[in-house]
Amino acid sequence: MDFIVRDNAEREAMKDYISRLPEGKTYEVSIRLYKSKRSDKANNLYWKWVGIIANETGNEKDVVHKFFAKRFLGYDVKEFGNDKIAVVKKTSNLNTEDFSIYMTHVAAFASQELGIVLPSPDDQLYSMMTDG
Repeated sequence: MDFIVRDNAEREAMKDYISRLPEGKTYEVSIRLYKSKRSDKANNLYWKWVGIIANETGNEKDVVHKFFAKRFLGYDVKEFGNDKIAVVKKTSNLNTEDFSIYMTHVAAFASQELGIVLPSPDDQLYSMMTDG
């Protein structure tokens, strides 16, 4: 269970949840500073990049997206009954900082491995190279 605590009411809800956990079991509770999810602008840029790479390589966008997620994010191990399965991590779970690092990896791979230079909002011709 994840809690985001922004105010006293949310803090109380978290404390209430913890107080109702059954005794006799061991629980792990971790607290981390919440970092916001990526912006729509960053998300749109990422999908423009995926589209460019898909067009240049002859792959579908979804295949390109999953390739990069597998390559740069790896797997989470999930339990299903007594079995454990590896599930590719999702980009939608990345915070702003981690998504920025992920995009840096994508851009570097596109350039170094595929010879594709991706547009950046810092480029003078960015608006001409993209839809926005």
